[in-house]
Amino acid sequence: MGRETIKKLLENGKTEFEIIAAVRNISRAEKSLDYEEIKFRKFDFENLETVKNALIDIDKILLVRPPAIAKVKK
Repeated sequence: MGRETIKKLLENGKTEFEIIAAVRNISRAEKSLDYEEIKFRKFDFENLETVKNALIDIDKILLVRPPAIAKVKK
């Protein structure tokens, strides 16, 4: 869903805002989302430090939880 959302945002060319995609694997994301307008930050739900760093200076967020962690133990 996240990838498709980014594609839709960029569909009509330049946007009025900066898009930063928070991903687990930056090199893989760069290959699948080959747009110069996108910046990538490492984000892993299982690593709190990457979560903190990915959200620095972020004003708005669309958070998409990966299906692999849908059944979280409490």
